[in-house]
Amino acid sequence: MSRVKASTVLTRFDYLSKVYGPRAKERFLAELSESSRKQITGLVLPQAWVPFELYVEVNETIDRLFGKGDLALCVEVSKYAAEANLPTLYKVFYRLSSVAFIMKKAASLWNVHYDSGTLVVKDVDRSHALLTIRGFEPPHKTLCFGFRGWAARAIELSGGRHVYHDEAHCRIDKGGQDCDFRFEWD
Repeated sequence: MSRVKASTVLTRFDYLSKVYGPRAKERFLAELSESSRKQITGLVLPQAWVPFELYVEVNETIDRLFGKGDLALCVEVSKYAAEANLPTLYKVFYRLSSVAFIMKKAASLWNVHYDSGTLVVKDVDRSHALLTIRGFEPPHKTLCFGFRGWAARAIELSGGRHVYHDEAHCRIDKGGQDCDFRFEWD
């Protein structure tokens, strides 16, 4: 089964406190399975690998409790995580680089955060990018929504404004062999 870096899960836990207050964490933890609750409250280092199932359960629980149950909140949570997981030096690097440069580099960093699949940059220029997640097992909508949020915030951090994003094809519900994403910005 696939694994993700613990930082992708821990920042979602932090998001709850920042946006909904300290009681949100208690409510969230009460809804998690016992196994997931132990993993997330244990001494997990951000650079450790955790099961993808934990990532899925955390995102689904946050969306069910604080969103509309359609996983759309995963986009906002991932925007927060995109910035929270950036070291200060990288934040400066984002501001000094172009959006196109950051999007091209994203593919080479995929395996830093996920041990399954690849990110392919199909096209990128000064105002749009076409990106594909290929071969991630098992596919799940929380990953798709999370990736959209991460990429949208990365675009904003590197100077893009009025970011539009959608998923043109999806392995789960849009008949795609891969998950294809389109981003546009000013």
